[in-house]
Amino acid sequence: MSWKLLPLAFALLGLTLVSGIWLTALGRRLKKGFVAVPSGNDPALDCALGLATFGQLMFVLGIGARLTPWPIAALVLTLTVISHRELFEIARGGPRVVERGASRLRESRWLLLAYLAVGAPLLVLALYPPTGFDSLNYHLPFTAAFAESGRLVIVDTLRFEVFPQLVELVMVVPFLLLGAEAAVACLLVPTLAVATLVARWASLRAGRSSAHVAAAIWLGGPLVVWLSSQAYVDHTLTLFVVAGLFCIDRYRTQRAPGWLALSGWLLGAACATKYLGLPWAGMGLLSAAAVATPSRRVRLVAIFALSAALGAAPWYIRIAAETGNPVYPVFDELFASGDRGHTSGHPAREPTSTSATGPRPLTARLNSGSLGVVILPFTATWIRGLFDFQAPASPWTLPLLIGSFWVARRCRFARWLVLLVLGYGLSLLTAFRLDPRFLLPVTGLLAVTGAVAIRPLWATTLLELPATWRRRMGRRRLETLLFVLLVGFGPAYGIYKVIEHGPPPTSDHERIRYLRTWIPGYDAVISLNDAHGGDYTAFGLELEKARYFAHGRYLGDYHGRYRYRDVAHRLANPSQLEVLLDSWGVDYLILPAGRALPEGTPCFQLVRTQDGVSTYRLTGTGERDCQ
Repeated sequence: MSWKLLPLAFALLGLTLVSGIWLTALGRRLKKGFVAVPSGNDPALDCALGLATFGQLMFVLGIGARLTPWPIAALVLTLTVISHRELFEIARGGPRVVERGASRLRESRWLLLAYLAVGAPLLVLALYPPTGFDSLNYHLPFTAAFAESGRLVIVDTLRFEVFPQLVELVMVVPFLLLGAEAAVACLLVPTLAVATLVARWASLRAGRSSAHVAAAIWLGGPLVVWLSSQAYVDHTLTLFVVAGLFCIDRYRTQRAPGWLALSGWLLGAACATKYLGLPWAGMGLLSAAAVATPSRRVRLVAIFALSAALGAAPWYIRIAAETGNPVYPVFDELFASGDRGHTSGHPAREPTSTSATGPRPLTARLNSGSLGVVILPFTATWIRGLFDFQAPASPWTLPLLIGSFWVARRCRFARWLVLLVLGYGLSLLTAFRLDPRFLLPVTGLLAVTGAVAIRPLWATTLLELPATWRRRMGRRRLETLLFVLLVGFGPAYGIYKVIEHGPPPTSDHERIRYLRTWIPGYDAVISLNDAHGGDYTAFGLELEKARYFAHGRYLGDYHGRYRYRDVAHRLANPSQLEVLLDSWGVDYLILPAGRALPEGTPCFQLVRTQDGVSTYRLTGTGERDCQ
C-alpha cells in the first residue's frame, strides 16, 4: 500500500469525523426540544436526527431552486449557530468520552485490536472511486444533476426519473466541496452510527457487555462493509429505521411523548430516503398505538403521525405532482402516470443480469414472491448468483433470525422486533423486487435481538467449559473471541475486495486506469467527452455504469423510456434501429463486447473499438438511407 494514501486516508477520517460531530450537535439541539435526557446520551441517535433534519432543509432549498454554494453555506452557518452550545458540549466532553472508552478497551487489548481490524477495511475501501451499480446508475447522477442545476430536477434519462431522494440531496454538500469521492466518504457516518446505536440499544436491554456483540453483528456483514464504500442509501435507511424504533422503545421506559414525535420524524425521514421506509413507518404507527398510554392514545398516535407526515409528505407530494403516482413507479398501473416505460406494478422485477435471455423460471421463483422472501436470508448469503454476485449477507443472518424467534417466546421486547421483521417481510411480497440490500434494516434489528439472545447462551456456554480453560483464557479474552466470531466475515470480505481491486488509486492516471478496469464503456464515454464536451447524445447498450461519467446525454436502461430491449430487438435491422435512435436524438451508439454490428452496416459508422466495446456514429437521415 502506497504511503501516498496516508494523507488521503487522514483527510477521509477528518471529513467523516467533522460531518458526524456536526450532525450530532444539530440532532442533540433538536432532541433537547422534545425530551429531557443527559446531553451525552445516545450520540448515534443525535446523529440520525441531525441527518434527517438537514436532509429535509436541503429539500426546502431544492424546491426553492437554491441548491447553490452560497445558500447552502448560509444554511450550514445558521444551523451551526443554532447548535453552537451542543458543539461546545461535544468539544468539552469528547476527550472524556474517548478516554473512558479507551480505558475500557485497554482492559482488553485484543478487543481493541479487533475493532481496529474492523475499521481498517472500511477506511481503505472508502479510498476507491465508487463502482456500485445503483450508485453510478442513479444515486450519484442525481446528486450531480442537483448540484449542476441548483434545484430539484427530473432526469428522464435515468432508470427512475424521480423517487425519495433525501440522501442524494445531503450528498450535494460534499459533492460541491470535493467531488463524488467525498460524497461517498460521508456515507461512512451512517454506517458507524448504526453500529453505535445498536450497541447502545443492546446495552440498555441486555447489559453493557452486549454492546460489543450487537456492534459485531452489524459490522460483520460483508454487504454492510462493501456498501459503506459505495453511494448507496441503504445504510442511511437502516439508521433512520433503527433510530425511529429505538425512540419508541425509549418511550416505553420513560413515557415522554417527545420520544414518539422524534420517532415519527425519523421514520418519516426513512420514507424520504427510500420507498422501503413506508412499511417501517406503518409498523411504527402501530407500535406507537400499542405502547401509548390508553388514556392518551389518540393524542400520542396523532403526534407520531403528524411528525412522520412532516418528514415524508413533501417528498411524496412532489413525486405525485411530477408523475401522477406518489410511489412511482410502484403500482404504476393504478395511477395515470403516463408512458414512462413502466408497464408493470413491479418494474424492478425484470432481469437484473445483463443476459439478454433473462432469468430461468426457477431463478425467478427463488428471487421473488413468497418463496423468495422466506429464503432470502439464505439465498442472499449462499446463492449470490441470483443477485448478480453482489456482496453477501452475513452467514450469521439466518441463525440469528432463528435465535430471535426462539428468544421471542419469553422476551416481549424481542417479540416486538421479530413481529416488525415479519411485517417487513410481508411488505416485500407486494411492492419490491428482492435484493440482499433489503435485509440491511433487518440486520440492524437482528444485531439487537441477537445480542439479547446470545448473552445468556454465551454465559451458559462458558460455565460448561473446564475451570482451567476459564482461568487461563480470562473473561475479557473470551468476550473478544465471541466478538471476532461474529464480526470476522465483514472485515474478511473487505480485505478480499481490497486484494481483488488492488491498491487504491493515488493519482489521476491511476484513477483512470482503475475505472477502465471496472467500468465497461468508460473509455467510450471519455472519448466522446474529449471530442464533444457535453454536446452529444449516446445510447449505451447494457453499459449502465458508464452513465455517470458521460458529460453529454446518455440513454439506455432495462426500464424507463429508453429501454435496452427496444434497441436489442432491432440490431439485426439497421433501418429500424436508426429510425428509433434518431427519434431519441441519439448521435452515437455504444455496444458492449459480443454485440458489435456487422462491418459495413449502413447508417452506422464505426469510430472506435476498445476492449470489445464499439462506438458507432449515426450517419443516416432516414429509413431509406439505411436499407
